[in-house]
Amino acid sequence: MRPALLVLALLSAALPARGETASTPGVRGEPSAAAPPARQIVQQRTADGRVVFTDRPLAGARIERSWTLTPEDPALGDARREAARIESNAVTERIARQLEQQRERDIDLDIARERTARAEAERDAARARMPAEPDRAIVVWPRRAFAPPHRPAPQPAMRAPRQPGPVIPPRPGATPPPRPPSSHGEPDTPG
Repeated sequence: MRPALLVLALLSAALPARGETASTPGVRGEPSAAAPPARQIVQQRTADGRVVFTDRPLAGARIERSWTLTPEDPALGDARREAARIESNAVTERIARQLEQQRERDIDLDIARERTARAEAERDAARARMPAEPDRAIVVWPRRAFAPPHRPAPQPAMRAPRQPGPVIPPRPGATPPPRPPSSHGEPDTPG
């Protein structure tokens, strides 16, 4: 049960419900037998002008104000102290968990930093082992308008006449492949 609910449950058990009076015997809210009786404190002014606060009125002094104090029930006081202790322990535990989580995050961050530094050191060492490249010059031409040189359009290339290659006889029983058309004007005849 949460501490606040525990306190409310104990207080509701100790306080009288609507319509009930605390003087009715056996009713909730009746002070326990161990609770001390209510005390009355008075503010008195004596004949010489002094102001006195007391629980035993002085004879001959004028009462200016009075207060009735009901002492706390010891059981309610114990319950309130226990609820405060439970809540305090819960807060302490929550703060300890948060501190532990922060400590773990810091450790993870340190590990990541170490890995990054190690990777950078390895990369720098690898660069140092590489042979030095010659410096390259970069030429930047000034910006000005110019026309590309005029080049004539390319002419189609002339093909050399095809030389007849060796004639390979067809396999026995195979259909001979069709012959390509002749570029020299010879009729395409099988044979």
